[in-house]
Amino acid sequence: MAQPKEKWHGRGTATIYEDDSIEFRPCGKGEPSQRNVKRSGASKFYQTNGEKESNYVAHLMAPMNALDPVGDMLKDFETLTRELEPQLPREPRTKPLMKRDGLAVYLDKKEHKVRIFAEIALDNEHPYSPADWAYTIIGAPLNQCFTSNRKSILTAYRQQGKTSCK
Repeated sequence: MAQPKEKWHGRGTATIYEDDSIEFRPCGKGEPSQRNVKRSGASKFYQTNGEKESNYVAHLMAPMNALDPVGDMLKDFETLTRELEPQLPREPRTKPLMKRDGLAVYLDKKEHKVRIFAEIALDNEHPYSPADWAYTIIGAPLNQCFTSNRKSILTAYRQQGKTSCK
């Protein structure tokens, strides 16, 4: 056998001999780098295993002769990543204490909580500066709501621990 000319280390050891033959010895059996693989058409979405960090990876594919390849890939992407979309809390089924444009306040007597849902449109034609939004759009109406519903909020507060969980 010829003498070793060069060694290369990677996911194993490759020895290159003078007669240009190569011998490769893998380090060992590795674990798969793809977990939770989901497929939609030819596209796939998965998580990678990593010693330092893990990532989400999407391989999106569409045929060259597709009428709308970008639309097909977006449709696959939405299908594959549906579970990762943040879930917004649902509004309680109770009667709201106050409900205005983009602001709703609910008194949840079972969980002894006041739930506030706020939504503010960010546009240039808004009459308030960003610093004034919090008080003008949310703070003042909340103050008015809490003042006018003080009795029912205090009653719910005092009833903590007295409601049954049947």
